[in-house]
This record gives sequence, structure tokens and C-alpha cells, in this order.
Amino acid sequence: MATSPAPIRTTTRTAARSRATRFASGTASRSTSRTHGSVEAFRPPLILEISAKVIRAGFADNPLPWQLIPLPNDFWQKTLEASDEAQAFCLWSPWIDRVYDRLLITPSSRKVMIVHPTLYLPTMFQTALQQLLWNKSVPALTIVSSLEIGNLALGWKRGLIVQIQADEATCVCHCDGHMLPWSFQSVVECGYTKLLNDPQKLQTEWTAHMDYHLLDHVHNPNSLVVAILKSLEACPRDLRMQVIHHLQFCGEGMLIFPDLGRRVAQRLEQILEGQEVEASPLEESSSEEKKSTDQPMQMALPVNLQTLRPLASQLRLISCQPHRPDFLAYTSACLYASTWNRYEEAGRIEWKVNPSEQA
Repeated sequence: MATSPAPIRTTTRTAARSRATRFASGTASRSTSRTHGSVEAFRPPLILEISAKVIRAGFADNPLPWQLIPLPNDFWQKTLEASDEAQAFCLWSPWIDRVYDRLLITPSSRKVMIVHPTLYLPTMFQTALQQLLWNKSVPALTIVSSLEIGNLALGWKRGLIVQIQADEATCVCHCDGHMLPWSFQSVVECGYTKLLNDPQKLQTEWTAHMDYHLLDHVHNPNSLVVAILKSLEACPRDLRMQVIHHLQFCGEGMLIFPDLGRRVAQRLEQILEGQEVEASPLEESSSEEKKSTDQPMQMALPVNLQTLRPLASQLRLISCQPHRPDFLAYTSACLYASTWNRYEEAGRIEWKVNPSEQA
């Protein structure tokens, strides 16, 4: 009569362990179903920032790139000369392979966020990149412009981004997390490689050539200050005060010319205040260049300065610190991909799921 309690206690422990096992397995299966059947959904996405001269690659949980892969000088020229998606596919394929080889990861293990330096990447290039990554079994990807997310790392909502790249300088206004594409301006002659006397050497002095292409709004309608004023003029009137309050310069060119932002902001303030800007010795010495320069007119319509005069007191130049100006777009992409746009159902920029996984 005293031997019955022992088996009962043993059976109770076994039943409890079996119930716990069933509960844990059921919880795991439900959790897996919420992640589309794969634990890779919780891994930080892969960030690929493709600029004119280099590919920055890394993971969204680290604000600094893990790998910097230089591109040939004629890479974008060959890409633009590609006649169809097949040629673009062949051009991009070895560089994407090199990224995965450097990072030592499997393509199917992480989603990919691609950041490009232009306003809109041509459809042919987007299709080639998508097919290239989907052939590698990448679960999902999204393609965004550095002009669209460049403000996230610094936290402001309304402002104006000026990006100095190798081949051009671009500017666009932002409002409450949205880029205003009709305010976009591009100046080809203000790329930092075209401002240097010798693109193969670093330059420490400010030259008359730079004054003419960046600051001269009187003789050069294609200067950078005119482009910024045209961007402000295209911005809605009720947003101009907040936009000019956050003037941000970024891009690889700011590493070569750290004083560029201050000089341009100072000239903008002089123009908006109606001051008569006297020609500096550098500008006077470039008179021959003004006569001989034959460049296409990109901004033929003059700027209506009367409507922009009240903005002079609100002009503020924003520093990129504590971030590097050339890493600003990459850091913003990391923040957006890891926090605000981590899942498919959240965020303004949608993830494009691999068609093979949908099937």
C-alpha cells in the first residue's frame, strides 16, 4: 500500500515535461510563422552604398561600413553606356560578388538595402540589380536615394541637403521625412573632381576656378549658390523658413574642401540680405575663364530674390558631426533599416520580396 505514491510522482514530472515541451515547440512554431519561416528576418540587413567612386558595405547594426571597395574611374560611364539590362547585369555582377566575398556571408542570410547617389536610379539599372540579387537568393531588398534618407542621422525633419559628389553637386529640400523632388537641382560643373586643378592630387588652397563655379551668382548662372536659391524658390512658401534653418552639406567633396559649406552659406546670406558682393581677388583673376568658359545653360530662368529676402535671418549651417560627411548617407541607411524599416509591413520604403519566396 505504501508503494503507489512513487510512480505517481514520476508520472507527474514526465507529464509536466511533455506539456512544457509541447508548449515550447508550439511557441517556436508560431514565432517562426511570424518571421515568414526564417530566423534570417531578425538579422540586421546588409547595407550597400554605391557612390561614384566607392562601394561601402556593412551591416545595419553598425553605423560604420565594414568594407570600402574602390570603383574604377570609368565604371559609371560604362554603366550609363549599357544598352540593355543584360550589359548592366554583367557590369554589376563581379562587384556584388566581391562584396559578399569580403563580408564572408551567404547572400540568402540577409535582406539588402541599396543606397545610390542620384535622385532616381534608371529602371534598367534597378531591374539588373534586383535580378542579380534575387539570383543569389536574397530574401528581400529595397533601393533608395542618399538624398532621400541623408537627414536621418542628424534628426532634423525640414531642411535642405547639398551633396557634393565626384561628378556633380545636387541639392533638394526635405519636409517631415519626405523629399520634395520638384525642388531638386543638379550642377555638373561643381563635382569635386572638376573643381580640382589636378584630380590625382589633394588641393589645399581655394582657387579662382572654385569661386567661379561655386560662389559667382552674377556671371555664372550654373553656380552652386544659384542652384540652392532655385531649390528654395521651388519649395512651398510656408516651408521655406524651416527649410533654410537646416542647411546641410555632405558627400565625399566635403572631405576635400571642409570650408566649402561655410563659404557657400556666407555668400547666400550676403545675397539674401541684398549686400553688394564685391569681387574678390580670386574672382577678378578668373575673368579670362569667364570669357572662355562655354558650358550649357542649366538654369536659364533668373531667381526671384525679392520673395527670398525674408529668409536671410533664418539661414543656419548644420554640421555633420559626429558623423563623417561621406558616411552620412550610410549611417542614415543603417538607422532606417535597423529601426524604422526593419519589417516588411512597417516603414515608408517597402521591401521587395524575392519572387521565389512568394511562390
